Amino acid sequence: MELKIQNQQQPPTIEITTNIPTYVDLCTLQYVYMMLVLHHRIFVTYQRYVWSIDINGAKYDGPHVLNSYMDFLPDNFSLSAAYQRPSGELVLFVRDVVYMVEYPSFKLKENWPKRLSSLGFPPNIFINTVVNTNKGQTYAIFNNNDVAQIDECNMGVRSYDSLQAVFLGIPSAPTLAFRYMDGNLHQITHRPIVRILERRYPLTVTGYKYLNIGINVKLPSYVTIILRDSHGKEIQLSPVIWRELLEQKHVILSLLQYDENNRGIRATPSPMYVGNLTLRFGRINNLPILRLETSTARLSMSKSTVLNIFNLEYCVNRLISSLRGC
Repeated sequence: MELKIQNQQQPPTIEITTNIPTYVDLCTLQYVYMMLVLHHRIFVTYQRYVWSIDINGAKYDGPHVLNSYMDFLPDNFSLSAAYQRPSGELVLFVRDVVYMVEYPSFKLKENWPKRLSSLGFPPNIFINTVVNTNKGQTYAIFNNNDVAQIDECNMGVRSYDSLQAVFLGIPSAPTLAFRYMDGNLHQITHRPIVRILERRYPLTVTGYKYLNIGINVKLPSYVTIILRDSHGKEIQLSPVIWRELLEQKHVILSLLQYDENNRGIRATPSPMYVGNLTLRFGRINNLPILRLETSTARLSMSKSTVLNIFNLEYCVNRLISSLRGC
């Protein structure tokens, strides 16, 4: 038997790579760093990892290492914010450095990166989040309560304002913001829960009140239905509570039609209780209203708004089923 030894004088080599992550499950994360919507996909980042979520199919893949796509990023970086310019490039904020990247090639643009100070930002600030509106206006929220509008022509700060002056009703210190495909802006304050794959259904003509359905990224992840108004007040409903509300639909609607009794005294119906939710019936300016109450929030709705909620029964149930299967 002949034994052949090749490369006898050279020791074996071991290839070491830092771009292979240990598996991180998106649905077990307590929070995420950033979200960006690009061409029917949601990109979610955590540390140096990124997931790609198919909005239409409600499926995701990953994690992938951002350095694998953009090797110009530092090894131990923290992505503060990112957005897509109207011209298509991606802008990434990493501490006090800003990168402009071609998309979808992920190549760094010439003469980039740049310091925040070179774009006109004050010294020693931290970026909370950055978002580009459907009108092409770019806003960087920094130091929790300040907003800088960025001029996309010269990539510099155009003006400063307070958070409440630009985004009325938004709580201070948002940790991330993104624009969804329908043009609506979503801003999330610091909390251990982030909602993904959300759908929004307006309940009023002006959109003052609306219904959100999505997945809460928490351990464990779960589907939630949110009744919310433009002032940030919200009532959270589990799919079980939602189903019980639907079962009481006819009772609720009939109680909203109560009228004066024979003696001319208005008889207000007694409250109803569905799980941890209390339903109180009343009138404002002689119009029937329904007030939903939990231990932490209250939300009042007119009869037409309640009807709109129940009219969404089929859409909401289908969405809940699809999200549970993702």
